[in-house]
Amino acid sequence: MLRRNAKLIVSPTKRILKPGEKLSIKIFLEPREEFIISRVLGRFMGEEQIFLSTNKKMKTLKNVFLSSTRELDFDVTVNRLKKYEWLFEFSLPNDLPPSYNGESVKIRYLFEAKVEIKHALPTVEVVPLTILQKIGEIEELHLEKEYQIFKLGLVVPSTIPAGHDLKGELYITPNRDFTAEEIRFDLICREETIWGVFLKQTRTLIKTLMKFKIIGKKVFHEGIKYNLPLSIKLPSNLATFETSRSKVRYIGKVAIRCEGRDFFLEFPLRILRVY
Repeated sequence: MLRRNAKLIVSPTKRILKPGEKLSIKIFLEPREEFIISRVLGRFMGEEQIFLSTNKKMKTLKNVFLSSTRELDFDVTVNRLKKYEWLFEFSLPNDLPPSYNGESVKIRYLFEAKVEIKHALPTVEVVPLTILQKIGEIEELHLEKEYQIFKLGLVVPSTIPAGHDLKGELYITPNRDFTAEEIRFDLICREETIWGVFLKQTRTLIKTLMKFKIIGKKVFHEGIKYNLPLSIKLPSNLATFETSRSKVRYIGKVAIRCEGRDFFLEFPLRILRVY
C-alpha cells in the first residue's frame, strides 16, 4: 500500500502526570499532498514488562494492563495548504502504578496517535509519558533492637520521595565498651514477579542498591547514649508499588561492623516517585 506524505505531531499538555489527573493531548497533521482521512485515533496505554532469564537467554513477557482509545470517524479530504488539529482527553485512574525501570520489571506509558488514510498506510506517532505517585501521609518509625553488646534505636520516616535525603536519628547504648569498625546504611531492593499460564510461577530478585558509610572506626563506652544524625541521599529512579504481576519493595538496613560481624537493624522503607 502507498504511504502518504504527511507530518504528524503529538503535543501533550503535560508529559509527566499523577494518577487522577486529566491527560490532554493535541494531534496536528500537516499534509504535503491531498488525500482522504477515514479515522483519527488516540490511544493511552500502560504496559508492564517482566524480564526472565531462561537457558541463558533473556525473555520479555508483556502485559498491557491499561488501554483507553478515543476515535473520530469521518470522511474528509485534507489539503496540503492546511494544518489539521484534534484534541484527545483521558481521565487517569487513581490506582495507576508509577513509571518504573528495574532489573526484572518495567512499567511504561505511551500515547499512540494514528491517522487512517483511505487506500494508504496509516500515519502513526507514539510518545512516552511518565506517571508519578502521590505521597500522602508520612509516619515516623521508632525501631529498637538489642544485642548483648549494645542496644540500637532508630527514628526515620516510613515514606520518602525518591531522590531525597533520608533523615533520621540513630541511637546506640553500649552494654559494655566496644569498637565499631564502621557504621553504614544499606538500601536493598526486592522485586517479585509472577508469570505463567495460571500466574503460579514466581521469582524474587534481591539487590543491594547502595552502601553508605555513616561513620568509620569509633570507640563506644558503656554508660553513654550516643546519638548519630542520619542524612542519606537516595537514588531518584526508585518506586514502591504492586500490580497483579509484580511487587517492588525496599528495605533499609543500619549495620554496625564489630568483632568481625555485622549487627544490624532492618526496616521497611516506602520510596515513592513523586518528582
